[in-house]
Amino acid sequence: LAFEKRGEYVRTIRNQGIYLLKMIDDVVELTKMESGKITIRKSPCNIDLLLNEILVVFNQYKETVNKEHLEIRVNYPPQRGMVIYTDPGRLQQLISNLINNSVKYTEKGYIEIGYKPGSEQKIEFYVKDTGIGIDNEDQTYIFERFRKVETANSGVYRGVGLGLSIAQLLVTLLGGELGVYSVMGEGSTFYFS
Repeated sequence: LAFEKRGEYVRTIRNQGIYLLKMIDDVVELTKMESGKITIRKSPCNIDLLLNEILVVFNQYKETVNKEHLEIRVNYPPQRGMVIYTDPGRLQQLISNLINNSVKYTEKGYIEIGYKPGSEQKIEFYVKDTGIGIDNEDQTYIFERFRKVETANSGVYRGVGLGLSIAQLLVTLLGGELGVYSVMGEGSTFYFS
């Protein structure tokens, strides 16, 4: 085999291995959450630092999934450097699941992460994309386990449909609410407090 072909095969095997590990991790995580065997460890969390770390990770990740052309950005509020009392690891996992979903369903444009002070001493976060969007009818079940939006070219989108279910459970564990606003062909915004 030519050197280039071998490199291509190695990359394919590596990427498929990463994909399989992610699926296994999601199933294990969901099982732990549903059985109540997950703990929330709250501590002070600087939101800007957390979002910057996530941004670095996903700017590297988008190259591994051949979406280098996507812009991933953070929209900071005027009052920067907010520190909240939450589980930073779980918050990072939650935002990462939402971004991963956006990367999967966005072929061009951007993904934007943002936050602002909300009511009742809560922070409102969002992950907005310019992806395929979600039909109103499909919005009723996208947070269910093993459910994915079916489109005419759904073979392009990988995953088993656990990312949004995990995000929903994480928001609930952290004492918030998760919702979606979407327009077909224009994109989606997932928001939570």
